[in-house]
Amino acid sequence: MAPAGEAPSTVGAVTDRIAFEIAAGTFAAGQRLPSVREMAGRYGINASTVQVVLARLRAAGFVEAVPRAGFVVRDIERYGGIDTWRYLFRFAQRLPERATRLFADFLATRQVLLLEVGRAIAREPRRYDARPVRAAFERLEMVVAGGGEPADVARAELEGARIMMAQLGRPVLLALSNSIGDILLEVPAVVKAMYAEPQFNLAIWRGLLDSWEAGALRESDLQRAEAAFHHFNEQCVERFRANLTAQRRGGADQRPL
Repeated sequence: MAPAGEAPSTVGAVTDRIAFEIAAGTFAAGQRLPSVREMAGRYGINASTVQVVLARLRAAGFVEAVPRAGFVVRDIERYGGIDTWRYLFRFAQRLPERATRLFADFLATRQVLLLEVGRAIAREPRRYDARPVRAAFERLEMVVAGGGEPADVARAELEGARIMMAQLGRPVLLALSNSIGDILLEVPAVVKAMYAEPQFNLAIWRGLLDSWEAGALRESDLQRAEAAFHHFNEQCVERFRANLTAQRRGGADQRPL
């Protein structure tokens, strides 16, 4: 909760500002942050608010507390986690190249996770139940056929992937997939890039499910899916970059996408 006399958004705004300064290199990895008193003056807040901001930055992986040194900036490229990247995506418009690289890496990781699930199914197709995944796919088809917004298509597809992954009984893999999906959904430019042509998403699901239900899912099918994913990812990255470029040229404001 914000201290008395300060707007509830103050903590979030200052946290965003410092996180951006770290991401942009204003504060370098290994650099000691100014004292609480100095930061209070620099950002126009009181000392107790600075402490809350520092706690948020620490939780998000931007800084760490070092005994007798105060708070030191972390190397977010090396040590950044899911929460760190969530912030970086929010700075996409101001850090387009970094955001584009991050997006490409997220897509590649998503591809690896989905193909891992596909290979597990291919090894034991009768062990896993395709029916709940088929039901999720049919809901996805309905959303696409009804002209659903990209965000609606994204949520429907992610739910299908979640149902499929849950059957493997691998909670860490599912948690990682969920985290990636949640972050991607927070960035409209990402959703727009990934679901500009939802028929492609449907085609991948349709091919996987048809082979699964027939008990005929083979490594060759997964290799074709991998090639399709690679092509899809490249297109998504180019659309994402183009969206950011168009917004910058159009004089879009600097709010998070």
